Amino acid sequence: MDEVDCPRCRVKMEFLVEAELGDSSKTIKYFYKCPACGARVLDQEVRTRKDNEKVIIETLR
Repeated sequence: MDEVDCPRCRVKMEFLVEAELGDSSKTIKYFYKCPACGARVLDQEVRTRKDNEKVIIETLR
C-alpha cells in the first residue's frame, strides 16, 4: 500500500475498504480517505455476483 497525500489539504490519507450488499451481488470499494477534510480517492472497485452455480468477479475500476 502506497502513502497518498490528500489532493485538497496534503495530509496523509487513510486506506479503507467498504462493502455494499445487493440482492445477488456485493460491491467492494478500496479507497483513500483524508482524516482532516474527508476527501476520498477511489483506488479499486470489485463486484462479485452469483450466476447459477458460478461466482463471477468483475473489476470495475
